[in-house]
Amino acid sequence: MISSNERLLHRLGAASVATLFLTLVAPPIGWAQPAKFRQRVNLSIDRASTALQPRLQEYLDSPPDSYPMGRIAICLTALLKSGLEPDHQLVTDALQKLQSLPTDQTYSVACYLFALDAYWQAHHRTWQEASRRDKDSDLEEVPRIPPTDGEVHTKITRLVEWLVNGSGGSWHYTGRASGDLSNTQFAVLGLEIGLQNGIDIPSQVFEAIAEHLVTSQRVTGKPSRFAVVYRTPAWKGVTDGRLEQRRVRARRGGWSYRFDNKISSTSNMVAAGLSSLLIARRGLQEYGAYTTDIASEVDLAIEQGLAWITANCNQFFGNDVYGLYGLEKVGDIARISRFGKVDWYLRGARLLVSQQRRDGMWAKSGHADATVRTALALLFLTRATQSSLQILGPPIFVKEEEGYRQEHPDLVHIPQVNGFMSASTLFAFLRETRDPKVIPLVAEAAKGYPPHLLHDLLAELIRLWTKKKDKTTRFAVKQLHSLTGLEKASRDELTTVVKQFRRLDQLKTTDNAKDVDLKPFLSSTKSPVFKRHLLTTIDRFDFVSSYETVIEASGDRDSRVAERAHEILEDWSERFREVADGDPPSRGKKAALLWQQWWSRHSTAILSQWSLHREIRLLHTLGGSEENSERVDKLVRKIVDYEKAAVPSLLSALQEGEYSIHHIVALEKISGKRLGVRANSWRRWWTSEGGNE
Repeated sequence: MISSNERLLHRLGAASVATLFLTLVAPPIGWAQPAKFRQRVNLSIDRASTALQPRLQEYLDSPPDSYPMGRIAICLTALLKSGLEPDHQLVTDALQKLQSLPTDQTYSVACYLFALDAYWQAHHRTWQEASRRDKDSDLEEVPRIPPTDGEVHTKITRLVEWLVNGSGGSWHYTGRASGDLSNTQFAVLGLEIGLQNGIDIPSQVFEAIAEHLVTSQRVTGKPSRFAVVYRTPAWKGVTDGRLEQRRVRARRGGWSYRFDNKISSTSNMVAAGLSSLLIARRGLQEYGAYTTDIASEVDLAIEQGLAWITANCNQFFGNDVYGLYGLEKVGDIARISRFGKVDWYLRGARLLVSQQRRDGMWAKSGHADATVRTALALLFLTRATQSSLQILGPPIFVKEEEGYRQEHPDLVHIPQVNGFMSASTLFAFLRETRDPKVIPLVAEAAKGYPPHLLHDLLAELIRLWTKKKDKTTRFAVKQLHSLTGLEKASRDELTTVVKQFRRLDQLKTTDNAKDVDLKPFLSSTKSPVFKRHLLTTIDRFDFVSSYETVIEASGDRDSRVAERAHEILEDWSERFREVADGDPPSRGKKAALLWQQWWSRHSTAILSQWSLHREIRLLHTLGGSEENSERVDKLVRKIVDYEKAAVPSLLSALQEGEYSIHHIVALEKISGKRLGVRANSWRRWWTSEGGNE
């Protein structure tokens, strides 16, 4: 049977390099020191990059007959990941050539996506290096990460759409259809590029992939314990990431090229299946479609895949570069540092450096597979599958442009990075790393969080509060107590406050908000901050029907809550003075009772006038469109029913310029006169009638 790596290398212009017996190459002297190890790897990358550039030029001068897009793209990806400048002529020529080639093969489309993603990452890397060298550089030209418009983003979108087109959870040579795991893993890696670049992908696609992989997994042996060491994301200049060991007990689960759980698993296909399942899980989580039922099956399948690789890790370290690249995908997608005791990158890099030829390639210069093998080796050594978050850290915007604000309503300025960042992205980064070095940035984000999104900020802090009694939890607890005014509240009590904020926020957008009884909101909370937020909402949205809620708050033991309530009551009493007799109650301990008595005498008249004001404003908002005609007619009739009591409010709307022809119609029906659209004409009539605006 032909192995999967042979198939790929053949399709991209290479012959089989698989070996039956895989052995570990003993590390040479000097590997013990990390600095020397990094130096050896960097030298290997430089030599390979230098050797690969003329090979790519050959592809451009004389494109191969089969899979030209795939061969060019995978070489371009490897070179960009190896440090080739994005404005290098070879890069420009390669991108132009790729643009001219037909889009009709799964492998090629996926590799093209790799290249485009690597291109914009290289572009941003170049900007970062330039800005570090020149502190006075023009920061207005910072590239957005990831790009949300332009040619690169458009092309990525179209390629992802090509991959999504079709049905099922697997891919064939020419698209999404019943296929094999080798094509599928590359297609799913392409979808991962789409996820990282904010391309909309139906969650059903990831659900189909997950289902296909779960049902085709071959599970063997008895459950056994194994350990996997994870590394949290790094952020250059902020954190190097942290190691965290997790112990799991599971059976071993693998895959075969044909998606047949009756066929024995191979190392390359286990890496392909596991990397694809990890991406499918991420996609489902991204779109909120990772239900409990799906999670129970997928999480188990992932654990079983990890158990297989941990038990059979030695099989990846031989003469099979494709297999090493498959292991890199799993390691970097899952952010795994060690499978059991095996540091997969250290061991793989040692092996590749020891196997590299003097000319920088990983096969004889005349060998058919030399170019692709060298590209795959570079993809391993450069950790090519790492996400933009792992490579560049969270996106930073230099200025608060309107477009940024639309994409990220929680954009805040962070002095430590001299730019604007999405606060939710920062919180997510801290949630995953729990690294104290990130806390100062998150604290700055909390300070600048938009006030109207306070409920989102509280929810983010709640998610940081875990059973771990670390600095992250202590930071979250302190912030929550401060922001809610509840110094000794439990996590459950604070979660309730968050829910209250959310319910109130949702209420603002409902049509019947003015009729909702807000007293339960006030009585069900102890948070003085929420009470003040509730009062501000009542005042801002003119919920006069909540007068009694404000009156109750005027007697609150928190002085700031009571003061805010009095301000609102005095403002409203002044507004409705014409329908109320006597001066409003003064402030003090008995003020709430006096306000209650005052309200009981005037509530009917005040609410009637308030409703009239709302209806007149709504009449202006609806305008004269045909689709609102029935609703407008109904409003006009309601306003006319107020008779002359409606005239002052109608005249006020005319005077302020906030009126439509329907306001004039209402005045004509009330007065029985036709005086045109001039406010002065109607005011003179009203004065002659003895009216007072």
